[in-house]
Amino acid sequence: MNALNRFRYVCEQSLARAIYNKRKYAIFIISFYIGLLLPALCLANMRYVEQTVAFNTFDRMQDAVVVDWFADEFDSVVISDDSDYSISAHYEETFAGQSDRYLPITSIDENYYRPMPSVIGRGFSASDHREGKLVCLISKKDAEALSLGINDTIVIKDVPITIIGLIDNTRYDGLMLPYSTMKKLYSGIERVQLSATIISESGADKETIIQKITDQIDGMKETASLISVSDGEDLYNNAMQDAMRWRLLRLAIAAVAIAFFLINESLILLGKLEMEKRTVGVRLSLGAERGNINAEMIIDSIIIVIPAAICVILSVMPLAKVAGIDSAISTDGYFVGMFLLLSVILCTICSYILIRKTENRSIPELIGSQE
Repeated sequence: MNALNRFRYVCEQSLARAIYNKRKYAIFIISFYIGLLLPALCLANMRYVEQTVAFNTFDRMQDAVVVDWFADEFDSVVISDDSDYSISAHYEETFAGQSDRYLPITSIDENYYRPMPSVIGRGFSASDHREGKLVCLISKKDAEALSLGINDTIVIKDVPITIIGLIDNTRYDGLMLPYSTMKKLYSGIERVQLSATIISESGADKETIIQKITDQIDGMKETASLISVSDGEDLYNNAMQDAMRWRLLRLAIAAVAIAFFLINESLILLGKLEMEKRTVGVRLSLGAERGNINAEMIIDSIIIVIPAAICVILSVMPLAKVAGIDSAISTDGYFVGMFLLLSVILCTICSYILIRKTENRSIPELIGSQE
């Protein structure tokens, strides 16, 4: 029998055994499911942290300065056209049907440095920014709360704005507008928060850039006020340090959960082996190869762990929503791939424990006789 036929035979035998003992295997799958839940939540949270770092950092962030201020006019600060910069504006607004809740409005320009979120529909085009078109993006959950969809309109300052896309990311709330559009709607009407990110060509330029902007803000005390000045290098380092602390904490929790899983599931599989050891001993006495039996143990474990892992993947987000932690986890394709890989590795470790336990026993010990 060649290797391929042997593998097919072993798989068929394992599958037939699982179908025949389906109730017993269902209990094993439930046990594996419970054991994998906490590691899955830790992995999903670590993935969320990684994405948060990615969304809050950008190329050359260490060379940037960030200045935030309140102003009545969008042109309260003039930044040299020769500078590499991005400017955004922020405001909180109420809408029909949400009078008790303020929704944040963020506007961005065409030079926005941070990664854009995934969007159902379309994002902003160059002409949207250039012409200040009356279009917006809205978070998916807020669109559902307001019963709005793509191509519907939402009224801001008595002006209908067309929704061109839904932001499919739990990190984003409210609406996103082109900066030029928000400038049309709010300039001279409301005091908004403005934020400028300027890339310095050299570290020595940072102080000069900050001084020029803060001097302009200080010169308009009645219509503008400084909020904060931040060094991009400090922001980047703080983001990295916070991410590292989160990773270490979640890794520690995951390590404890995985250790518990390995101990618990190994004991369960060892109990399964004890029930089947006589059958294993008889097969060995009739000439079955230990390699085939060992392969069946591995495949048996895979038959148990894969359905359990799939059930975890399908239920981790609904369970997180029930627990109120859905905004702190991410179950994207990367998470799915890494979790399936982790499940197979844990399954392999459990199988190795079973194989070592079997190999240390003679045929008479497995059958139950010392003769």
